[in-house]
Amino acid sequence: MNAAPLGIIAGGGALPGMVARAALKQGRDVTVLALTGEADGSLDPFAPHWINMGELRRGISLLQKGGVRDLVIVGKVRRPGLRNFRGDSEGWKFLLHWVITKRSSDEQLLQALQRYLKERGGFRIIAAQEICESLLTAPGFLGHHCANNETQKDITLGIKVARASAKYDIGQGVVVCRGVVLAVEAQEQTNNMLRRVSELGESLRGSSQERAGVFVKLPKPLQTRELDWPVIGEKTIIEASRAGLSGIVLQAGGCLLVDAEAIARRIDAEEMFLLSLEADEITERTSHDQDDR
Repeated sequence: MNAAPLGIIAGGGALPGMVARAALKQGRDVTVLALTGEADGSLDPFAPHWINMGELRRGISLLQKGGVRDLVIVGKVRRPGLRNFRGDSEGWKFLLHWVITKRSSDEQLLQALQRYLKERGGFRIIAAQEICESLLTAPGFLGHHCANNETQKDITLGIKVARASAKYDIGQGVVVCRGVVLAVEAQEQTNNMLRRVSELGESLRGSSQERAGVFVKLPKPLQTRELDWPVIGEKTIIEASRAGLSGIVLQAGGCLLVDAEAIARRIDAEEMFLLSLEADEITERTSHDQDDR
């Protein structure tokens, strides 16, 4: 087992703490850089260094002092704007280079950050799931409920729309109900998109009494696996339930589950399903329509 020190650049949510605990169980020393305005007090047990997103020079120095070579970047982070950017000389240099080259997509930004940390800090960027394997979705249904024939049609359409929108770096998720696309995730993030759906009239969506429709969330084909994998937590299940959906569809091994046991309990309590499809079945559904099952 690799017991080398691990660095964690931590955004918001429960994932950074889960990764830190898993690393400690493996015998690793952990250096946590908690991003100000994103991370929260749940990281306090790991004695984090609080740091602004743009303090690249200071961040690299702290990680190197901790003997870090393996680095995980995990947690929710809002894209910084020029007005609220707080950085040191290296941070501003990185940002100005980004502006000058006129790159705009989140995927390109993450790839540039990954290259920078490798070249300037000598770090090996690894995925959170390499440290905490329990985060990955397993194939099949989670919980006791399954999808019916009508829902299978919505699943196939949702997969096709999610794959099409991914070409333009537009979110990772889509909501489909009775053959109609109700929402495509943009910059507002998953739970806010699901709240938009819940505000629609029940003539368009399902309800707690008569559930209908699905939320499909898939990784983008060229997504940076180490930095930006789709994530589902219990709160997402709650928002999907409020939107009247019958279930959620993910790619097996292509999404991180924050506390799978809690998610399974919530899925059953809401009488919904959660289905993880293998990558080859997802590809098959995008190539042609399938018969009802």
